[in-house]
Amino acid sequence: MNIVTDDIVRVLEEPIRLVDEERSLVQLQPGCHWVSLMQEGERIGIAFVGPSSFAVDAIAETRMGAIGQSISGQLQGVQLYFGDANIESVSRVASDEEMNQSGLNGKSFEELVNNGLFTFKKWDMKLSLNSVVFLGIDESNAKILLLLSDDKIVFTHGNHIFIMKGQKMLTLNDQGVVLTGYRGVPFYIGKHGIQRIFE
Repeated sequence: MNIVTDDIVRVLEEPIRLVDEERSLVQLQPGCHWVSLMQEGERIGIAFVGPSSFAVDAIAETRMGAIGQSISGQLQGVQLYFGDANIESVSRVASDEEMNQSGLNGKSFEELVNNGLFTFKKWDMKLSLNSVVFLGIDESNAKILLLLSDDKIVFTHGNHIFIMKGQKMLTLNDQGVVLTGYRGVPFYIGKHGIQRIFE
């Protein structure tokens, strides 16, 4: 996977929702710096750093009620987004002074992005035109993976994993694993095996 950064660093002038789906939100605020991520001469996403936040509704409705939790927070460091990103109209080219004030310059930004890309390459995921992939880190240093594709959502936040496709769901956290099938019946698997099966 040969992904490179564009030479032009831009700064956001208006707030924008980079991801705005029913269960997930990634929002950028004015002052965010960003560059295009390029592959074979085409932009496949952006990398950004600056004031931004995320929220994911990692909750599934089952026959026994809601399972899961909503997770949100502020983002820190360089974030990677793969998908459509039409944000030029609310951005402008960043000045050298702005780059210096933010602690960034062309070289350091590229190095930070390349470190993030190395992490992405280790996942060995295939990018799809129908998919949105967001890789980031929040203020608690928890790593975030958000993948959206058709009726599927994959979300990881630190040790928390949430996967949903249609009516099927898997969630994993420190307490154990919960699975639901197409009928919405949840199975709880704890440290001692299957402890409860809700009928």
